[in-house]
Amino acid sequence: MKAPGAGRAVAGVVLVLVAGACHRNVNTGSSAAAPPCEPGSAVVVARDDLQRLPGTYELIVVPTTGSRTGVSAHARLTLRAQEAALQTFPVGPSGVVSAQWAIGSTDLLAADVGAVVMGSAAANAAAMPGVGVYVTPPDGAPRSVVMRVGENSNARGPQALDAGYFALHVQRVAAEGIWGVWMSGDGTAEVARGHFCATRQAS
Repeated sequence: MKAPGAGRAVAGVVLVLVAGACHRNVNTGSSAAAPPCEPGSAVVVARDDLQRLPGTYELIVVPTTGSRTGVSAHARLTLRAQEAALQTFPVGPSGVVSAQWAIGSTDLLAADVGAVVMGSAAANAAAMPGVGVYVTPPDGAPRSVVMRVGENSNARGPQALDAGYFALHVQRVAAEGIWGVWMSGDGTAEVARGHFCATRQAS
């Protein structure tokens, strides 16, 4: 997958985030301090790490640019393995192929972090989930692991990729959780970015 700045179709490929309505909580400097969620350095995610993705997480999304800079949003994120028949996912007119390795949902509201709304993030259908995790290339060592947030970003086919994107780039996966950076744009320009962490919850 290409980076968001490479073009409108490519921008939509870049990623996605999630959160929870029951647990959603927007924090400002005047509220109680949020748990530490620091940006990390880029770390290659190993193929074996992908097996750890399914589960339920407490998600923290921190904007460092955009209209909600200085605010953090807390939400619930749930991931599960995608059905084998739906894992192959051509991206854009270039025909780049990714694996939609995992899918899920979140109660995160994109507007709470200044991101572009790409449909419901709470959608749970396998063919059009609220959250999709894309691994490129589909086999071998991953070069890119991206979570796209919003059902319109996860529709099968390139039609949604020109409209905008809300994408979480995964930098590290461990037994305790997931860490990375995120970006969002409207199809013509980036509108916000920041970092995120997702702490695994006991089942």
